[in-house]
Amino acid sequence: MIVSTTARPSGHPGYTETLPCTAQSAATARRLVRTALAVWGIEHGADAATLIVSELVANAVDHTDCRVIRVTVTRPAPGLVRVAVVDKCRTLPVLRTAGADDERGRGLAVVEEVAWRWGVDRLRWGKRVWGELRCDTKGEGAAMSTMMESPAVSPTTVPRVVELEITGACQLQCAHCFAESGPTGTRGVMTADDWRRVISDAAALGARGAAHRR
Repeated sequence: MIVSTTARPSGHPGYTETLPCTAQSAATARRLVRTALAVWGIEHGADAATLIVSELVANAVDHTDCRVIRVTVTRPAPGLVRVAVVDKCRTLPVLRTAGADDERGRGLAVVEEVAWRWGVDRLRWGKRVWGELRCDTKGEGAAMSTMMESPAVSPTTVPRVVELEITGACQLQCAHCFAESGPTGTRGVMTADDWRRVISDAAALGARGAAHRR
């Protein structure tokens, strides 16, 4: 698995991966989420976070005609983890109440139950659907605030290569790009020390190399 990490204003890198818009991508998305939370030392939230990303991927698969989606795991603030799925369909998701005999239609209801909060960001070419979990960042016993108990976490998939998006600067506005790095995008405020910490964390997880792009 190759994981991309992007500069974010909070000083924590965001982990992203572009995947086919198929049901099989949910497993890869869960691995990405577990990897990010392991790097941040908050593995106890992995079960809730992977449940959220599974439902968001399923929602994109069931309700859009997109060929690809982009999964992101970010830290918008020190006490928050945000899991999101970006697609190029501008139709907004609708929270439905499924009946007792319905086999479908529970995805966003599950996200609403598990997440601290969830929402949708309209984008010029699509949308971003996200769920957030609050986390305790004090001490080494960091834990996630959720409405479900988290059983033992399965072993984390070790990324082979970590790709560092150093500046996020780009003067192009490609319709196929999920990177949000065009002329109006943010470049974050990551320092050299922040990037060294990212590389050290990846090495501690067992990554064998790092690549970068500008």
